[in-house]
Amino acid sequence: MSAPARRGRTSVRRSDIPAAGPVRRLSGAGSVLSAILDHGPVARSTVARLTGLSPASVTGHTGRLMARGLVRESEESTGPKGLGRPHIPLEIDTSRHVVAGAHIAVAHSTVSLMDLRGRILAEDRQPHRGTDAQRILDDLATRLPRLVRAHAAGQAVLALGVATGHRVDPETGVVIEHPQLGWRDVPVRDVLAAATGLQVQVDSHARALARAEQMLGEATTRASTVLLFVGAVVDAAFATAGAMHLGRGGERGSSAARVGRVRRCRAVLVRAEGVLAVRGVGARHGAASRRTGAPTRRSRTMSQPRAPFGRCRTAPDFTAPA
Repeated sequence: MSAPARRGRTSVRRSDIPAAGPVRRLSGAGSVLSAILDHGPVARSTVARLTGLSPASVTGHTGRLMARGLVRESEESTGPKGLGRPHIPLEIDTSRHVVAGAHIAVAHSTVSLMDLRGRILAEDRQPHRGTDAQRILDDLATRLPRLVRAHAAGQAVLALGVATGHRVDPETGVVIEHPQLGWRDVPVRDVLAAATGLQVQVDSHARALARAEQMLGEATTRASTVLLFVGAVVDAAFATAGAMHLGRGGERGSSAARVGRVRRCRAVLVRAEGVLAVRGVGARHGAASRRTGAPTRRSRTMSQPRAPFGRCRTAPDFTAPA
């Protein structure tokens, strides 16, 4: 599946684009980035109308996003037939960063790279050589820098998103239980963050796919979504009013069951893992810009302490040579 088509460079100041409803629960920076992703190249005044933020707030958020290399200014544009005051439109900057994704299936794992518009740049799929969690995670951490060196053309990896089946706690990045792999209480986020030096976001298959639809899919699907994943496991996720719902302890609201593997669109899942990575960076950027110190609500409290899980290598350099 290819990324949604983006608008051309004409008419960057758009009065025909309706203001977005409250379907994405985003920070100010996140809502600005989302508006630019959907409609860019787009004028700051249009971003302000789409997000409901003041022009001063939009200017502040875009300045920080530009400083991080997530957004850039494109060519100056004027109104129809050269009328009106020139505007410098904003667009997603795909020249400086990529995001990485990892899919841990029952029989194989896939590592992928995606640009910030959701376009898949490269992927590497390999069968498991056993189901030991440490071995599989070490293998992912080893393959990722090779993929970056081969395909990222001097760009830096912004973050890593990981998706797998069964019970996953996205708040702690722990795979609570994966019976087919024999995993229980595996701290995937901490292991991969230590091994790669990247920000890591971990979630279930279905929630990763649903979040991809919220970020990159049709606007009409974002407010309320039900998604069913059928593969080596059966998984489901649903969102209402733009909020993804979690069951007790990371459960999905329906049980995971072993079924025969079926063909599915791997490109969609690769994009979903990349979305997890971008979402994690966006959340951290919003928190850093607000600096409120307010406590965040957790969907699950890990009552049992986690035992140490293996040893991690030093973080590799994820900036590929030009």
